[in-house]
Amino acid sequence: MQVSLALRAVSRYRPNYEFYNPGDQRVGRVVEAVEIWLNDGLEGNARLQECRVGNRSEPKGYWQFLEAVSLLRYTALHWSEQVERYTIATAYILEGCIRQRMDDIWRADNPRDYEAERRIQTIDEILGVEGDRLSEEEKQHLEEEMDTLIEMQEISQSHNVVVRAVACRELSILLEWMREIADSYPEGIRPGGRAIRM
Repeated sequence: MQVSLALRAVSRYRPNYEFYNPGDQRVGRVVEAVEIWLNDGLEGNARLQECRVGNRSEPKGYWQFLEAVSLLRYTALHWSEQVERYTIATAYILEGCIRQRMDDIWRADNPRDYEAERRIQTIDEILGVEGDRLSEEEKQHLEEEMDTLIEMQEISQSHNVVVRAVACRELSILLEWMREIADSYPEGIRPGGRAIRM
């Protein structure tokens, strides 16, 4: 059930990804392989082994969705009876899909702030990877730039009603789907509403 739910989430966001990235067949291959896996484990495993998600940072701006696709593949390939573990993996897949949708709306609604976020990530990577090789002056300049961008982003994000509305709508849909997992538990150990949301 967890894998089929995760597949539903990825399938929900797949058309949007493929619209902006025509010709990228990675997601389609994983989705088709998981569909086969749900009906025939051996054949599905063979197909999943052939799938390669590859570089999840390309195309830029879609890493959260590609992480979700990669985790879906991993979950199906390494399925076992550890229900809790795969319920958590499913939650991560759903979260990745929601965050990707928020990013897509954010990028369309406020490209300036979206690009600021990309720059913050780049600066963070530079400081993390090349921090030892940078002079104190270069480090200070990058940190000041990052602080300015974060401040600007926090102001506009708190007022970005469109992004928040999309997140709430998507979360409500996916919470309904998660309820199916909760309903599959025996009555005595069935998680309540708060546990489902967590």
